[in-house]
Amino acid sequence: MPSRTIISSLHQKEFQLDALLQITKAINANIKRDQLYSIFQNILVAQMKVVRLALFSDDNGWQCVLKYGFRGKIIDLDLEKDLFPVREVTEISPDGESWRKLFNFIVPVYHKKKPVAYLLIGDINSDPEELMTNDLPFIQTLTNIIAVAIENKKLAKENIRQEGIRKELELAARMQSMLFPDASSLPHNEKIDIAVYYQPHYQVGGDYYDYIPISEEEVIFCMADVSGKGVTAALLMSNFQANLRAISDYTSSLKEIVLNLNRKVFQSAQGEMFITFFVAKYNIPKREFSYINAGHPPPVLLPDGQSGENGKESFEWLKVGCMGLGMLHEIPQVNETTLRITPGSTVICYTDGVIELENNSQQPYGIDRLVTLLVKNRTLSIDVMISKISRELEIFKGRQPYLDDIALLSCRFN
Repeated sequence: MPSRTIISSLHQKEFQLDALLQITKAINANIKRDQLYSIFQNILVAQMKVVRLALFSDDNGWQCVLKYGFRGKIIDLDLEKDLFPVREVTEISPDGESWRKLFNFIVPVYHKKKPVAYLLIGDINSDPEELMTNDLPFIQTLTNIIAVAIENKKLAKENIRQEGIRKELELAARMQSMLFPDASSLPHNEKIDIAVYYQPHYQVGGDYYDYIPISEEEVIFCMADVSGKGVTAALLMSNFQANLRAISDYTSSLKEIVLNLNRKVFQSAQGEMFITFFVAKYNIPKREFSYINAGHPPPVLLPDGQSGENGKESFEWLKVGCMGLGMLHEIPQVNETTLRITPGSTVICYTDGVIELENNSQQPYGIDRLVTLLVKNRTLSIDVMISKISRELEIFKGRQPYLDDIALLSCRFN
């Protein structure tokens, strides 16, 4: 005849297997979190005769997610001091705070070296030896399964949310790309030649360039940069682009364009964000180049065939203009200037993400490197020049990520 000890052990193992099977089936059925907690509580209270329990979990901040056998809150329990240092099942001394008189053991649960739950249990009606060798390890296993299952539910829910955000950003990126002029629409002829490059920091960004034919004789091109990043910047820039196109339909006056856009940006951003903006108008037969720089990093003009002192190639900063758009409701003064453009001259516009790009030593690329590169390669075609700049930036940053959106626009006047 088998001994009572063996029979008791078999019954214990049978109970534990049944409990694990019950929990596993519930998890596989993807039941709700509260139902899982209910099954867990039933096993501990009804079947293992636990008199009191409190389960703490990191559920958008650590909190008690399940309790039984007592009323109210455990007001004198300091999670950080009393629970977080516990790494293994620990017996609670009944001295000190009142919560220590309610419970006998702390059962910690870790997942990938990260604490995900702490179970407090009190007054377990078990034989002391059986409690330490069998019941507590099983309770810890059961708690671990429940806590990890809940954690995986949260991760799955978060992954679904992130996937939704990713798809929305992909759609936003595709829609934003439609705001930029198509490469095939940019002029590449005997009068004017334009090349561009764009590298957003996020999937969507706050940099923008455009090319707008006004008539057979005049064209407008521009570059802009929102002071923020990400979706908010992209939304403001999308609104900005729509307003620019609408305004340029009824006026080609650069001052009117700037003043109207400033009011629109201020109205949309309420002074919380602003836009730097460079806009230029080129009269092809007269070779007149007019521009306003509204707080944007100054583009570089490379006049063809000119040299400065000591034989150095000359260049000119295009700085004349006003403050950035959206800083004030009305811009106090807007300055515009007109230059005579010689054949073969080139204007290169860029956003501050170019010169602020950092390398592995946290050194910025800087304006001096950019100008040196431009002057050195001024005779190249603008497509090759833009490609050379983008490759140079990629090499310079090394393993560092892009800190900001990057946009380049080069225009050669033939």
